[in-house]
Amino acid sequence: MKRNLAIATLCMGVGLVAGTGCGPTHPATPAIGAAPSPAPDRVAQRLAQYQATLAEVQALQPPPVPPSTVGIAVDQSGSMGFSRIATATYSDVKPVVDALVRTGGTLALSKICDRSDVPLVRTTFAEPPRLGQLPAIGNPPERPKSDRGDPFQIQKHLKQYEKDLAAYEQQLGTAQQTLDAYKQQLSQHQQTSQQQLERLKPEIEAILNHPRNCQATDIQRAIERTNVLFQEPIAWSQPPRTYAVFITDGLDTFSSAPAKLQADKVVLVNGSETLGIFQSVRHERFEAPQVALSAVADWMLKP
Repeated sequence: MKRNLAIATLCMGVGLVAGTGCGPTHPATPAIGAAPSPAPDRVAQRLAQYQATLAEVQALQPPPVPPSTVGIAVDQSGSMGFSRIATATYSDVKPVVDALVRTGGTLALSKICDRSDVPLVRTTFAEPPRLGQLPAIGNPPERPKSDRGDPFQIQKHLKQYEKDLAAYEQQLGTAQQTLDAYKQQLSQHQQTSQQQLERLKPEIEAILNHPRNCQATDIQRAIERTNVLFQEPIAWSQPPRTYAVFITDGLDTFSSAPAKLQADKVVLVNGSETLGIFQSVRHERFEAPQVALSAVADWMLKP
């Protein structure tokens, strides 16, 4: 009994001192600085989902190019048969349409006949939505180990970790919402453009499939309408590129004056020996509409 009283007196004097047998015992506490534990599974899964969505959205991004205005004039005179110039089809025009959906811009078709000042068959595709600047999303914060070390410091580090993790999850959630909203905008843009195309397709085919039976050819009037098209003050994000595509033998019944086209690039589809009024115009020449229009679509998508 005297021994127990002595121990009690000793403990009251020294307080809680490890190794004296006084006070409650504690397991060894962790040392801060050891290899941290991985982030919770839910954060890893959300990060993987975000990275997958980001890769998908980056693949759908429109090219970094300005919109385009494309004017296509189709000669419907009888001399086209003698010039051995192939007839353009809707499938030939489709690459240009697809490019316009990705860049935004205007497509206009006209027929070259004895009266070439009739209204253009046309539509304007809105510029596609573009993804804004996203915050940099790095790796999630790492949980500190808590099996040894000063318990007060451990609690301090754990509280900071929980705070950092909550902020990280909020940032990740906001970025994911931005990507999901952008995907929805792209889907709506595609749907609207497809509806425009479905309405326009019969009119395009009517011009392309028209018989080559015009008795005269007024190419100059078609050129004038194309130049007016290129000068229209449409509010684009930046000045559009302009492409004039003429499927013609170049033989104008009413005028022999040289053609004057105000376009960034003039494309002539002409397989004959003569160029007519296009003789003095700088242009890219092709034998077939399919190859010519595919080339135009490629130029539209290149920076």
